[in-house]
Amino acid sequence: MRTTLAALAVVAHTVVGLIHDPQFDKDPRPLFEIETFGFSEGGTMSLKVQDFAVLAKPDGDMFPCPEANNTKDLSPKRLCDYRVALLMMHTASKSSTQQKIEEAEEDSKSCMLDSLGKHDIMIDLSDSSTWRNESIMQFEYTVPPESRGFYSLIFNRCSPTVADVSFSLNAVFKNPDDYLSAGDAPLPNIYIAFSVAFTIALAAWLLVLRRSEPGTVMHIHKLMAVLLVFKVLTLVSNGVRFQVVKQTGHADGWTVVFYIFTFLRSIFLFVVILLIGTGWSLLKPSLNEREKKAIFIVLTLQVLDNIAFLVVDETSPGSQSYVEWRDVLHLVDIICCCAILFPIVWSIRHLRQGAGTDGKAAANLKRLETFRYFYIMVITYIYFTRIVVYLLAATLPFQYIWLKVFFEEFATLVFYVLTGYQFRPAEDNPYVKLSQNEEDGDEEFGLLDEGPERAERNKTVLTEV
Repeated sequence: MRTTLAALAVVAHTVVGLIHDPQFDKDPRPLFEIETFGFSEGGTMSLKVQDFAVLAKPDGDMFPCPEANNTKDLSPKRLCDYRVALLMMHTASKSSTQQKIEEAEEDSKSCMLDSLGKHDIMIDLSDSSTWRNESIMQFEYTVPPESRGFYSLIFNRCSPTVADVSFSLNAVFKNPDDYLSAGDAPLPNIYIAFSVAFTIALAAWLLVLRRSEPGTVMHIHKLMAVLLVFKVLTLVSNGVRFQVVKQTGHADGWTVVFYIFTFLRSIFLFVVILLIGTGWSLLKPSLNEREKKAIFIVLTLQVLDNIAFLVVDETSPGSQSYVEWRDVLHLVDIICCCAILFPIVWSIRHLRQGAGTDGKAAANLKRLETFRYFYIMVITYIYFTRIVVYLLAATLPFQYIWLKVFFEEFATLVFYVLTGYQFRPAEDNPYVKLSQNEEDGDEEFGLLDEGPERAERNKTVLTEV
């Protein structure tokens, strides 16, 4: 179970071109992952370590210096006072890497430097006399055909057991044709393709609104159109961002554009789901205080969620702040996903109460059925996009990581289309007929305080549909 949760956390970070310069200042962690990348045949990795220092005295014993890729020209009989190294670990998938790291963390006596795989690469930092030797502290490697695959850059300090470490790192990972990881190479085309698909959906929705009879197009329908606009802009900006990274290794100003549209899209997505769930403009013209508070809470959480997303996306997975903000992102995202379900549940409960009202049972039963379908749709969408796609990506071979984005965007497109179809404006659609006034609407759906007569009437409430 722990491995599964860790795999979800690792996969949540999408690598966007790897020209990175992370810095580590007095980091006490003995083992942590810095970056990941999928190399195809002929890919190159370049690492340069600067200002490296272990801020603790050696444990006392001297160790035979290990055979490493960056120290092949030095004497093999050297003795080292520390046991520290950077590893480029070759694994089948992200989950495999995380499992190895967890096993090493659980066994305090083990050291990953003693169990290198056939295609693993070690940059040894154990000899303090080489820390200012630039030829030793930098390393370049071209991936041969038999070594292509998924690599994780890992820092491991086995001795001394307790110490702070400081250093800056320049890492350049590149495949023959671009700077994207092998599994991310198709992403620019995928994002652009889905932007076209959502543009077609937007055009179809605008056509539906234009052809609808006067009085059937509600405010929520217009908000759904705005959501589609921001979704298209998010996909286009992300596609262009990945294309720029693919060619140059940096996203330049497109990252800022992507963050702006992502923020607006996520806000509108949760607002639209919340308003549909409350029945606003579909079943009643205004919101009660409880529903207004729910929307305010979700909007506040979404602001925090987007701040956490920005920090996580711009921070190296190896930094301590990445781990902290990643946890905040997951926690807030889960809370938001749970919060948007409450208004739907409230609407279902009120519709079940209203289904027992004389003369309104048939219409309310139809409305109840629609909201129950919408509840199932939201649950399925959240479960698939928050859990299933990440588990899938954690186990996929490195060259097929792009399938995570494909399935996530496809699920989002299906969810948008089904939601639009269920709540489309139509003359004969019973879900878009408003009550004559707000008080009647509140009474119809059980939003007003119950008096003795109403309490007596509610004894006949339907309990099953």
